[in-house]
Amino acid sequence: MNLWLRCQPRSIVVSEGREYWRSTIEVGSIQGAVGIDSPYKTMCGAIDEFIDVEYGEGVLEKAFAAETATEEIEAEGHAYICWLSKEGVVFEFQYGENGPEKGGEVTLGQFKLAVQTYLQFLRDPERKSIEVPFPE
Repeated sequence: MNLWLRCQPRSIVVSEGREYWRSTIEVGSIQGAVGIDSPYKTMCGAIDEFIDVEYGEGVLEKAFAAETATEEIEAEGHAYICWLSKEGVVFEFQYGENGPEKGGEVTLGQFKLAVQTYLQFLRDPERKSIEVPFPE
């Protein structure tokens, strides 16, 4: 199955005098977006929580540091914590029905590609949609 990663604009939110782009980031195939239980769906949900480029760049720096780290590196967001290691990335959703829930493991390479693509999208003042091939 050939997968793609897509970032596209959804809406603009203004909070405390600051403008935030709400967007959609998703992984899909020729058959459409990957299902709700997919680890890719969890990854995209976590990345979509990045509030701005600066925060995303900090997460990306941690992802590159995880390549050589001997222990997991934590990247905390609003609703998710990302646990980064050279073996992969696991996401912990903070507001599950029974408390925090871990899941959605992806490779470190997949995560870095998704974050880099999302940052490229956020840096574009016109917020043009981006679609790139995504490794399985």
